[in-house]
Amino acid sequence: SWAIGAPLDSAKTLTDTLQLSDRAPLTSAEVKALGVDLRSMRLLVELAPAHAITTFGFTILSEDASFAAALSQAQLDRITQLTAAGLRDDKHWAVCRRVIGHVAPVSALHLAISLV
Repeated sequence: SWAIGAPLDSAKTLTDTLQLSDRAPLTSAEVKALGVDLRSMRLLVELAPAHAITTFGFTILSEDASFAAALSQAQLDRITQLTAAGLRDDKHWAVCRRVIGHVAPVSALHLAISLV
């Protein structure tokens, strides 16, 4: 487990270990606490996308822009650093430009327009 430094490798293993279900999903606080490295952040995107994409999406994309290919346009829109407002901060531009190369044309156009 993460507590002893050995990350869990699959969403199923994590779901079983944490005894998660539709009735007992991960909370935002739990997602933040469990997202200790890139590998765990990716797993959390599978398990709790509503919280994890908002919390870790930009961090994951900063390390691996190809991860954007696995995200829908709605999920990309939840990453505030990739919105028009978030891109007012020039330090987010480099990641956005890398992400554009890994998403569908419609999503790429949407991101490119946000850069303007």
